[in-house]
Amino acid sequence: MRLSDVPCGRTSGWIVPDSLRRRWKLYIGDTRELLPNLLETLVTKTSFLHDSDHSYENMSFEFEQPSKARARGLLMSDDSHLTRLG
Repeated sequence: MRLSDVPCGRTSGWIVPDSLRRRWKLYIGDTRELLPNLLETLVTKTSFLHDSDHSYENMSFEFEQPSKARARGLLMSDDSHLTRLG
């Protein structure tokens, strides 16, 4: 999907179907403040999708967090081709 495919007037999460809305929550803020605490509160941690700041430092931080919370599952990253390594 291209950015131009997002319907006018819609925001993050617009594609989540009504049947799943009760299980979905959007957190907006600094990853370093939100993510560690969020991972500790989740009962199951089966997937993590990185789609925020694509700097090497931020992606490295985000990719390390699930393992610190003893989370197991699928780690995905959007637009990883935009990141310069190191």
